[in-house]
Amino acid sequence: MSGAPTRSPPADLLTSSHTVPEFLTTDDDDSNLCLDDLQQYVNKTITKIKPMLQTGPNCGLAALAMVATLIPIKQPISINNIFHEAELRGFTCKGEMFSVSNMKILAETFLAPWFCVEEFSDGMEAKKLSIIEKLYAGALMMVPYDADKNHSPCCMNGHKAHWAVVCGVMERSDGQVHVAARHGKSRYLGVWSLDSLAKSNANLTELDPSRRKDNCQYILPSGGVRAGLSNRYILITKK
Repeated sequence: MSGAPTRSPPADLLTSSHTVPEFLTTDDDDSNLCLDDLQQYVNKTITKIKPMLQTGPNCGLAALAMVATLIPIKQPISINNIFHEAELRGFTCKGEMFSVSNMKILAETFLAPWFCVEEFSDGMEAKKLSIIEKLYAGALMMVPYDADKNHSPCCMNGHKAHWAVVCGVMERSDGQVHVAARHGKSRYLGVWSLDSLAKSNANLTELDPSRRKDNCQYILPSGGVRAGLSNRYILITKK
């Protein structure tokens, strides 16, 4: 998108391509690209976050655990720590998180002393300029979306619902805006168009029918997947 704001990012952010993880994936294909591919971006801000791999359907908990690696504490917060809290609160059965509102509560529980946590429910498209500006300033986002085979955003009506941590933003010379993201199914940094992520987030409307047949009791909010995930996301900023 043209007209993306230019910002001088805080010193604790990674803003040059040589500091980005060695490999990344894009939503163009499922290949791994080397660092030189980031040279196409004229403006970029990426926060370094330690990757964590999910086990089972706990992608949202893995995403929160990745954000928690930024907390300056000796004992790291694990996915299991977050799962036990979510289970205690009745938010999850197997690690699934189909409610952004419940995810916000979990995020506040673990991040509140260091981060401000805000929930938005009117879609990413409506606040695109604000999102870009805040990402340039170092904010993070937790975003539910449909994941394609290469884990990039797609539109499957929520059947491939997944969680990602958006940890950076970058603008190409032609004005197109992409985001950098981490998620629990890869150690690689994903680079996706902001528009594709916004559309995927908005299309989450129903539980994959196959999940209803796998004899697992998933916890869904009132109103189902549409009410819990569609057009909703979390913004995380340092205090």
